[in-house]
Amino acid sequence: METLRIIIESLSCFLELGLGLYLFSSNRQRRFEKKETSILFIILSSIYALGLHFIGNDIVLFVFSIAITAALSLLYKYKWYVGILLSIIFSVISGISELIVMQATVMISGEVFETANNSIYTYIIGLLATKMFTFSVITIIRKGRHKSFQGIGNARFTQLMLLPLATVVIAIIFSTYIDLVATNFIKIASIAALLILVVANAMTFYIVDAQHELISAKHKLKASQLLLENQRQYYDDIFRSHQEIRKTRHDLKNIFIAVLGELNDGNVEATKEMIKKKLNEIEETINLSNKQSSVVDAVIYAKECEANKQNIELKSQISINRHIYIDNLDLAVLTANILDNAIEAVNLVEDNRFIEFSFITENDNLIVFCKNPTINNTSVDKIRTTKKDATKHGFGIMSIRAIAEKYNGSYVIECDNGFFSGTAIMVNRNIHKLESFH
Repeated sequence: METLRIIIESLSCFLELGLGLYLFSSNRQRRFEKKETSILFIILSSIYALGLHFIGNDIVLFVFSIAITAALSLLYKYKWYVGILLSIIFSVISGISELIVMQATVMISGEVFETANNSIYTYIIGLLATKMFTFSVITIIRKGRHKSFQGIGNARFTQLMLLPLATVVIAIIFSTYIDLVATNFIKIASIAALLILVVANAMTFYIVDAQHELISAKHKLKASQLLLENQRQYYDDIFRSHQEIRKTRHDLKNIFIAVLGELNDGNVEATKEMIKKKLNEIEETINLSNKQSSVVDAVIYAKECEANKQNIELKSQISINRHIYIDNLDLAVLTANILDNAIEAVNLVEDNRFIEFSFITENDNLIVFCKNPTINNTSVDKIRTTKKDATKHGFGIMSIRAIAEKYNGSYVIECDNGFFSGTAIMVNRNIHKLESFH
């Protein structure tokens, strides 16, 4: 029986560090590849299990657990002191979870915990209950920090949290009454059923993560298609502008002949109008050929055309005085989403149909600002998509925030006095230099 308890304690070390990974992944990307991360996780969990078995002093064991958890945090792009702080927080959460489960078990059973914990069945179920409670607390923390939960409202998230919390309650009840069951088969079957329920919890929240990744992938694919279409349209426009230039050159002799004839007849005003008209045609052709010089230009140009069709004035300002290190596709997704949201909002406004858009570099930052009138004059937390099929839309702000946070930035939105404004600020440094700061 003692050997079985040691095995279970060792497995619990893997489970606890797995919860540590669950916490650390809410704020940062992995420092290593997935395979390397898995190998290092197994090594750290094995060291933790050995320490748990051989270290007899509780204080030394607590410090040792924090050290192992801090080492685990280094698998993600944290500064060392942030990793230590999070490790302490995680250890406190684990300890509090254990105390709560112990107290709940004592209250229900009416026995001293040490007496109830002598049963291996009670010990296993109590261990699962403790880890599930820790999982629930970490999931609540992730709600405010991790991108996978940003598209879920508070009410829906509360409903989702009923599953792990109900599992904790069931586990505590199981641990209290399982020794009253007559046969070992039923006890083992009960533990197996509870284990399946725990796995179902983990799979549910894994699906939430996977769904977000799928949504992000779809958005990037859509943005890529849009970018390709914009580039195709751009090259078509370039071809047409070159054709117009060739046509103008070809007709230049005839134009001068016509101008000379008008002047000989004394038609000065008519000659002026003719020259102005031709100059406007040439200027429009030249502006068209020089309209775009980057991915952002291509997206802005496409959105400007779309806005003009809907009688919306897009006032754009691009000021780039240094190299942009941010991925072109991410810039396309961010810019397209910001302008799509602005065009959608202005479409519902009768007056002041304009959009102010700025894309500038400032020191080591890239700042993207957009302001537009809106009919929504509510708290930014209550802003929802105005499209009819809300289930397929409303991911724009989520995508913008995800991209900003990817580059150690943020997306701040304000809605006041009939105007909506959003500012995305991202760190614009060489990626190799950027990683050294984590």
